Amino acid sequence: MAGVPTQVSPPVDWSYDPIGSSVYRRALPDLLWLDPLFYAFANGHDVGALNQAKAILLDFASTHRHVDHHDKDAWERKRAGDRLIRIVYTLRASTCAGTLGRYQAKQLLTSARLHARFLAATPNSPLRSNHDLFQALGLMAIGRYLPFLGSARTWYRDGDRRFRSGIAALVDERTGVHLEHTASYQAVSIERVESYLGLATNPPKKMARLLVKMKAVASWFTMPDGTFAPLGDTPFTYPAPGYALAGSPQDRGLSPTRVSGFEMVKEPGSYLATTAGYHRPSHKQADELSFDLYEAGHRVVMDSGRDDPGRGPPGAKQYTLSSRAHSTLTVDGKSFPLDGDFYGSALDAKGEGHGWFAIEGHNPLLAPQHVKHHRLFLYKPGVALVIVDDLQSKQPHGYQRYVQIAPDLKASLNANGLVSLSSKDGFAGTVWSAGATRGVSVRLLRGRAHPLRGWYAPPGISRLRPRYAVELRSHSRSAKLVTTVGIGPRPVRARPVPGGAIVKVPGQAGLRIHVARHGDRLHVAAGPAAD
Repeated sequence: MAGVPTQVSPPVDWSYDPIGSSVYRRALPDLLWLDPLFYAFANGHDVGALNQAKAILLDFASTHRHVDHHDKDAWERKRAGDRLIRIVYTLRASTCAGTLGRYQAKQLLTSARLHARFLAATPNSPLRSNHDLFQALGLMAIGRYLPFLGSARTWYRDGDRRFRSGIAALVDERTGVHLEHTASYQAVSIERVESYLGLATNPPKKMARLLVKMKAVASWFTMPDGTFAPLGDTPFTYPAPGYALAGSPQDRGLSPTRVSGFEMVKEPGSYLATTAGYHRPSHKQADELSFDLYEAGHRVVMDSGRDDPGRGPPGAKQYTLSSRAHSTLTVDGKSFPLDGDFYGSALDAKGEGHGWFAIEGHNPLLAPQHVKHHRLFLYKPGVALVIVDDLQSKQPHGYQRYVQIAPDLKASLNANGLVSLSSKDGFAGTVWSAGATRGVSVRLLRGRAHPLRGWYAPPGISRLRPRYAVELRSHSRSAKLVTTVGIGPRPVRARPVPGGAIVKVPGQAGLRIHVARHGDRLHVAAGPAAD
């Protein structure tokens, strides 16, 4: 359960929590772990499996006869919606199998009504979240499949209305991207739309069209290793669903997602994901202008995931939400405020030319510190990622740039400020900052405390684990700072020039990469650099 093997049989201790984890405490009463039993019945007519599930649901019903608003683990609308769908299925399936006794039916029907009334009386969240969708589907399920109940029609209509308005708020109709700042919620939202289309008696045609668009765009979040990029709360090694894997090989170049706060570049074996979006409070992290990079069969730069509250060192959850856990630029060591400045997308423009891709964005959350920050990503797959940070301020500040190295890579720092990356199978890369040893302090961090730096949250319920992070410090008013992540053992070095950067790849003549912006399009040109 929630990644922890647990034996469950009636009578159940519904407060059981062997590891002090809020994720575990929420997983026990959501009853999603009954689904293999339902699958065994639906696909193999395993009546014994159905009876096991029914016994656990009856135990829950007998111990939860009333809504306890203080028990937020059990009586939360997503988990209540999940349970209601399973109660409804059990009632129908057990009736068909001829195993539902009269008293059992009465218990489960009473519990179903209790859940439906709770869901119907609970308002949606002001800015909507995916929990609204689960709530709506629960109401639709009881209304559709238990039509003999007095309020069934009302519950169905309420659920249908809530789902339609919820999905309209949560998914960008232009791009099909789910707007809760987390790649894996694209798949969650797709599953909910599929459930809606299966429950709805007369679904609108535009919902089916939206589902097609959502599935098509999901492949852009898929890295070459078949997992979703760990953006936001997405766990490490989160497997991409089959439709995303099927569509991923066709993706080339820049993604169609910029206006939703994500922009990706995909080429065979290469992947760059950038993010800068703030649409609602749910699942938001302080990750403005952070990025993930995958090259040559390896994750190279990766965000930190999200720690399970109640696990790990003190402040672990706050760390994984903070700017220090992402490949960001901070000012005076402060994490970006998550105080409801819902600016939408801050990725402003994109373009390509001469084998280079360019993405430009800004960070609105630095306004309280009176700093303007624009970041330009220049990326040539298989060669280098150059990050140009343009900072404007009237007062001097300390600037910290972070590069979060993927956990399976080792890192070392030499006296000239060059960070070398390596793995056991021979992969090599470098991180270089223009001006290192001359105004730029380079530090290599791993498993640091006070404050936490150099950690990531592995998948499942487990403690934070150490990994390398590069911290580049400088101090000035306005500045142009360049960070280069090179692929290969010899360093790729870049320095800023007006309109772009000069990039020196080992064994090649220097290139001047010039970027001109026209609205939301970037024109990228590459030519020989003048001596």
